Amino acid sequence: MSSRAGGVGLVVGLALVLSGCSGPAAPDRPKVGVILPTSDTAPHWEDADAQVLERVLRTEGLEPTVENIAGDAAPLIAMANQMINNGSKVLVIATPDDAVEAAVVAEVKKRGVPTIDYDLRGTSSPADYALTLDYRKIGELQGRGLIRGVRGTPAAKIVELEQGPTDSAVAELAEGQRNILQPRYDKGSYNLAGSERLPSGAEAAGAGDPAAGNPAATAAFTRLLAAAGGSVDGVVAANDQVAAAAIVVLRAKQLTGKVTVTGFGASPDALKSILRGEQFMTVYAPVESQAGATAKLAAALAGGDRPAADRLTLGDPAKAGAARAVAVAPASVTLDTIKQVFDSGAVSSDDVCAGDLALRCNQLSIS
Repeated sequence: MSSRAGGVGLVVGLALVLSGCSGPAAPDRPKVGVILPTSDTAPHWEDADAQVLERVLRTEGLEPTVENIAGDAAPLIAMANQMINNGSKVLVIATPDDAVEAAVVAEVKKRGVPTIDYDLRGTSSPADYALTLDYRKIGELQGRGLIRGVRGTPAAKIVELEQGPTDSAVAELAEGQRNILQPRYDKGSYNLAGSERLPSGAEAAGAGDPAAGNPAATAAFTRLLAAAGGSVDGVVAANDQVAAAAIVVLRAKQLTGKVTVTGFGASPDALKSILRGEQFMTVYAPVESQAGATAKLAAALAGGDRPAADRLTLGDPAKAGAARAVAVAPASVTLDTIKQVFDSGAVSSDDVCAGDLALRCNQLSIS
């Protein structure tokens, strides 16, 4: 036998001895199935959410299978069953269609697998657990944004326009705003010129369609602005559609850029308004926060630790059978931080940085 062959035999033998002393193999990672919409619904589902979810789920020690699927309930149910058959202990789902989600969740529950609604529906979701927006925190960020915008204005005149998808969301939003602003109202450094609660629900807010506008908000702000003598220093707008309605009125009176306007949603139209100097700030739920909350919840459920999962929620659901809600930390967006929205993939620059805003985006290195 050559010295080369003898050396190889020695190495192989040593490797076998060492492998026998290495202890048991590392346990398999618990599997988690994730079903998201396709980029046809919105680019961020594939460009951001799918990639970030896969990364943070792995960081939590899980083995994710992430699929972007379009269509009715049938292909989603088929994929969910395939994921469960392949060993998934938890199913994370997001779909723009409430009926499709309900059908998929019902099928998964028959298999005894816990479900997480990733699409920020809160306790209205049919899933076992659901992410929700922290409206109180959103309101606090709006209050702080307003303070920053009107800084240095003595006895600033403020108008509040409240609206939300549910009555409870409106109440939490207003509470967060007042946590920040009430001390200034009380001291007289700010003057609350008017506050109005607009109709709640997606229908009242134009169902998210910018073209639908927000007639209730337009009428309310027109009335409050007139009552304030035709000028105000700040508008606490509950969401980006309410902000847009206020901006339309301000633009007609050549007041845009002179009034601090808040918002929430980080819609493309709101980001355009921020770039133009018509809206001071908005608020959104970063993909990292949304995915991170999902990963921690999925890790607890995949490990069979329901009490640990429940500790991550906001408490008992409002009604029997409702999903347990897990709050997602929001983030403020101003001109100084607007680039992060595009960098995260939450909004495509193609939807914002065209026409008169192309140069502005280029100056801010938004691509």
